[in-house]
Amino acid sequence: MMAKDKTGDNINLNDLKSIDFGPNWLNESGTKQNHKLENKNYKKSEIISKKRKNINKFDHSKKSSPFTLKISCGREILEELKKQIKKSLISFSISEISDTLSKKESFLVFKLEYQKTDSYFYIDQSTDKIYENLELAIHRIIKDKNNKFISSKLHQGDKPNGNFSSVSVCPKTKHILPPKSYHDFEKIVKDHLFSHAIEAEYQIFVNNLETTSEKTKVEEWTEQPIYFIEYTLKDLNGKINSYNSIEPIIAELKKQNKNSVIRKSSTISLKGSELNRVSTSIQKIIKYTLEKTNHWKKDIFTQSIIFLKKNGMHIFKHPINKNFHVAVAKPKSIDDNSISKNSLKIIKVIEKRPITKKVELFKISKELNLDKTIILRELKWLLHEGYLREFSNGEIIFS
Repeated sequence: MMAKDKTGDNINLNDLKSIDFGPNWLNESGTKQNHKLENKNYKKSEIISKKRKNINKFDHSKKSSPFTLKISCGREILEELKKQIKKSLISFSISEISDTLSKKESFLVFKLEYQKTDSYFYIDQSTDKIYENLELAIHRIIKDKNNKFISSKLHQGDKPNGNFSSVSVCPKTKHILPPKSYHDFEKIVKDHLFSHAIEAEYQIFVNNLETTSEKTKVEEWTEQPIYFIEYTLKDLNGKINSYNSIEPIIAELKKQNKNSVIRKSSTISLKGSELNRVSTSIQKIIKYTLEKTNHWKKDIFTQSIIFLKKNGMHIFKHPINKNFHVAVAKPKSIDDNSISKNSLKIIKVIEKRPITKKVELFKISKELNLDKTIILRELKWLLHEGYLREFSNGEIIFS
């Protein structure tokens, strides 16, 4: 929805992709906004943060966080911001911009990098999930039934041959398994762990198996054919290899061949909407940094200035509050020969006051002998050319 000032002029900042510039951006009352990242307050916050470093500062060098974390704003958000500033011609303060960009995770980009040169993140290329170590990556990939690189197929075998006095029972699924003395016991149990996604190490699981001599259960097992699983692993080139157990697949994944389903990288970049790609432990570190520290907000402040300057916009200080603002054009001095008579009428009104509200110009439109639409058109031209500056509270001043 477009924000609308009292003059009826549509300000399209809310057209930005899900960016809520909100009423604080378009405050018509002229009340002073309190922005932490501006000049004196900005420096003051640095002093406060140093005093509270033991409380608020998150130290990424600690063992609990073996990687560094840098937070920036997404390029596409900055591009939309640039378009809307050019469209509205309003000179927003950099702190208004950076505060807004810092409010939502979806506007941000997170770059993580391991501090040790021999440490890596591991990416499952079938799901784009990211893990902090290879063992965890392999474990999750194997357990993921939707993974398109690892598959399994059930084959029916013969009934058990022999006399058996007891069988084993899975304590979780209550499935009947062979006695521990059975020659294919290990494969059948490992197939069972895989097919039922049971999170347990083989030997621990075996130690916890229930043993029963109940005749009906023994007969139930001996009368049923034994099923075996055939496992296949496909690489990035589509080559498929078959195995009779999961262990060779684990060994292949550990080799980290160039065509492997797992890719390693010392750095990763995530959009704010992609945090579900990383493990819970990494998410916690990102959330902690967002909520408990402020240093990354200063990076957004600086990034905003650099981006806007590189894209041809003019950064200046407000003549009264000295806060940094952005304008679409560099300031120009008034030249009676280069501007229209209607523009001159507007300028003469503004000259009488150090600060003029746009709404005031509309109130005296009859005195100016100008239609409101003409005033609006002339104002836009003066703003676009750099003769005037308009701020988010409706104030208009000379450049």
